Amino acid sequence: MELGEAEAIGRELSHIEMWKQSHCKKGSRPLDKDLSLLVKEVDFEDVDLDENIEEENLDWVDDRARETWVKYKECLVNKYGKEQCKHPKSVDKDLWIQASGGIKKGKVYGLSNVSDSYTHGRQNPEIERIIQSGNL
Repeated sequence: MELGEAEAIGRELSHIEMWKQSHCKKGSRPLDKDLSLLVKEVDFEDVDLDENIEEENLDWVDDRARETWVKYKECLVNKYGKEQCKHPKSVDKDLWIQASGGIKKGKVYGLSNVSDSYTHGRQNPEIERIIQSGNL
């Protein structure tokens, strides 16, 4: 992921935007269209980057990425309802862990910040809390 994307839209990418951008093929990624426009002409505060590309037009890099996304969307609907305005703007980590198949070897598919690769044998405190609470 290029650093310029966050700079171009004037904010950090959400987990959902990052997931689609990094797991969809070029041309179907949500930010491709917006980043190709002149940044000066686009007010990104008024653009819903998460929903600017139809879900059916996303071309996933592999089946696991697509299946994880579909399961996560289903989990969101089950927990928060069908209205997307009621869904959280940031990732619901508990639902993501469920949709991605759980914690394996201290890591969760699609959550790069969950495990510190430089620390052997230790897990992220958030993962420790989830494991201890039994909410898998």
